[in-house]
Amino acid sequence: MKKANLKWIMLFIVSISILIGCRTMQLNQDGKTLGKGMFDSAAGVGAALTATFMGTPIMAPNINVEFQQRFGVAEKVELQLKMHNDFTGMYAPPYGQGFSLQNEFDFSIKVNLYDRNSYALSIMPFIGVCFGMSDNGFPLKGIFSLTGDTHYPLPGYVNPNAGLALIGSKTGLRKNFYWGGTMNFSPNITVMLNNGGLPSFCMDYAFNWGWEIPKDRVVYRHEIGLFCQANLCVTKQPMFDASQPSGNSKTEFYYGVSPTISIGLSYHFSAGVRYNPGQRQVRE
Repeated sequence: MKKANLKWIMLFIVSISILIGCRTMQLNQDGKTLGKGMFDSAAGVGAALTATFMGTPIMAPNINVEFQQRFGVAEKVELQLKMHNDFTGMYAPPYGQGFSLQNEFDFSIKVNLYDRNSYALSIMPFIGVCFGMSDNGFPLKGIFSLTGDTHYPLPGYVNPNAGLALIGSKTGLRKNFYWGGTMNFSPNITVMLNNGGLPSFCMDYAFNWGWEIPKDRVVYRHEIGLFCQANLCVTKQPMFDASQPSGNSKTEFYYGVSPTISIGLSYHFSAGVRYNPGQRQVRE
């Protein structure tokens, strides 16, 4: 693939991604790191289905687009930029339907811990930010809590996030298999601003299993993921003292946590091109 064509394809994917915009947390790579000076550009599409079993019963299908750029900076270290974009629908009888649009940008450092006898293991901490909009008052990573005031004048939101991924793989077979887990933590700024300053937190846990099919310069990846999302919203409730006459006592409050827990299943397909910008030969 010519560099000019690759540039326009990447530009097209980025443009579409920003327009459509939950976090499905794909790994989209094996446990090895790139060699120094090597680049890897990958793009993929996927679908997921999430069901809430603690909280309001909700079914939330979504489609997602992902772009990932990897940079080999040392023998066992690489830097990565990743963009996740999701459109999530929501069906919660008898409340009706809803939607969420989310764009997320992550920066991560991948460090190889073990690479021997066709097995590899790497750790990958990351930080990022996500932004988007929802027609629901609690746009928590595409999972909705239909309690309290469900509509705000401004449906947009911005959330910082941080997390950690651990990836292992087995190479040398017809297909290279990989697996790993991801943890992501994010405070919900929107709820903090619209819930009397009380915080809300979202925690995502995922286990992914996939395989790579290398063909010349291109690597095709198929990945299946199981994930759990927990949204914890701090609430403030009045506490009444039945022993005091009505109107003669000062109202006191207690704080609690309102949880919404969901589980989901996802599939993701991607294709990546590995190359060295300083050389004409693009294969390692």
